[in-house]
Amino acid sequence: MNRIVTFSTVIVFQIFTAGCTKSNNASELGMLKMQHAKEQQAHLANNVSLFKDIFDDTLCQTKNGEVSYLTREQVIGRFENYFTSVEFVKWEDVKEPVYTLSADATLAHILVQKHVELIDKNDSTRAIQKTDFAWAELWKKINGQWKLYSITSTDKIDK
Repeated sequence: MNRIVTFSTVIVFQIFTAGCTKSNNASELGMLKMQHAKEQQAHLANNVSLFKDIFDDTLCQTKNGEVSYLTREQVIGRFENYFTSVEFVKWEDVKEPVYTLSADATLAHILVQKHVELIDKNDSTRAIQKTDFAWAELWKKINGQWKLYSITSTDKIDK
């Protein structure tokens, strides 16, 4: 009889914790999707302050055949300079981003395909420049907050 009670208790516990894991993963995915939305809002509003809290202390960037490491302040400074020199017409997902969480929900990988249209404020013709980007973002959870710590990107410029 004790074996049956113990076995039943173990089964109930496993069912309960499996449900919690799915719920926790849904919550974590929701938080990551909010971070992704912050990125879009910041770009369309040309407002770095809308998303400066998403960056880790150091961001690893792989781009144009190079790997570089930037402090949060350097990343924010680059975005401030970039946002003052362009006006975004579009900054939209080509496909729904693909989110992957680690088993313990402390690391995440997001694959993004984005279509961007912008106007260079220094271009007197105000021609719209169109670019398609694909990138992979790596996130880690620090003190309950998701932080972007690595990004690898490619782009394809429309001619």
